[in-house]
Amino acid sequence: MNLSQEYHDNLQRVRDCTNFKHVDRIIHLSNFYTWKILDSDRHVKLSEAMTSYETLELIQREFQEKYKFDVHMDLNTRNLILPSQAMGTGSHIMIDDVNESINFYDHVLMGQDEYPDYKNHRAEMNWKMFNRKYPNLDKRHFLDAFIKQQEASAFSGYMGRMMVEDYACLGVYDTDVAGGSVQVPFERFPKYYRGIKEISFDMRRKKSDMLDCLDYIQENEIIPGLKKTLAEMEGKEQLYMADFMIAMLAHGTISQKQWDIFYWPYLKEYLDLIVAAGKTVVIYLENSIMRFAEYFQDYPKGHIIMILELDDLVELRKKLPNICFAGGMTAALLGNGTPEQCVDRVKYLANELGDGFILSQDKMMAFRNDCRRENLEAVCEYVNNFRW
Repeated sequence: MNLSQEYHDNLQRVRDCTNFKHVDRIIHLSNFYTWKILDSDRHVKLSEAMTSYETLELIQREFQEKYKFDVHMDLNTRNLILPSQAMGTGSHIMIDDVNESINFYDHVLMGQDEYPDYKNHRAEMNWKMFNRKYPNLDKRHFLDAFIKQQEASAFSGYMGRMMVEDYACLGVYDTDVAGGSVQVPFERFPKYYRGIKEISFDMRRKKSDMLDCLDYIQENEIIPGLKKTLAEMEGKEQLYMADFMIAMLAHGTISQKQWDIFYWPYLKEYLDLIVAAGKTVVIYLENSIMRFAEYFQDYPKGHIIMILELDDLVELRKKLPNICFAGGMTAALLGNGTPEQCVDRVKYLANELGDGFILSQDKMMAFRNDCRRENLEAVCEYVNNFRW
């Protein structure tokens, strides 16, 4: 990629912020997703935009040119539904143009007695679940979906390069590196295979089978992949916001006791390896992390960026003075407040948090009422002209 001086300046600014070094201005991270489509002056429906890569690119360009963010969590590439649609029924994604919403059905693709099969016969189990999700799939649909998946992957890569080269916007992590995104084994079961409701029963009724399966995934899949990626990074310049990304969602549905058993031991192993190698990681958090804050207190500054959702950043900073935070701009205020109130919020956060703070939104901005255009314009104008 053609990396401009502006890109390198932005990269250095983020590195310094991660290390709690003083930077000249506030870094602004976009946590906007499908709200960008609803905000566009093109006035297209969600279903129309999400089935047109040309439209998604134009909307992303317009959004950046209007608001001028430094980093984007989403480049209109998260919900690429064409491959799934090509396989027929079973996509579990519902686009509602009337209510301007996208929903993902909680679903069960794996039986409660199939943990041993998932561990020992992964290929067969994946194929079983694939057929359960797409019961009407045939060869023609499969080939069409394969082609569309290739197109979707190419579009995602193009969008990342386009934002770097045309707008000097940082990527969160290198999406072309297979081990760049790490996920605790537990996460895949409530999200993809067992559903939120069923997994709550499994932790009590199938604890031994679950742990056996999670351990196997950790030891034979994720840790070897992470170590391989770390070895490949040796001696290479880091050109992204962070070296790795960990997305956390399922922690919000479990108790502290369950966290200690099913979640933290696996997550800790990732963090220990990443920090020991001198690398950085973005932890993207849905829900709150406050009740688990103490688990992160011993990591040194300069390695972890938390993108926060429901937590009060000022209160959390008291518990985690060692973690760089991104967040703080609430959807409640962006969607219901005034431009003046939104700017005052930015000033408050900057004064209270100081170094080690990146401004972002406190949720994935997806619905029209999550934000008013005039409020975001006021925030971005203030941030883009702000100097310490």
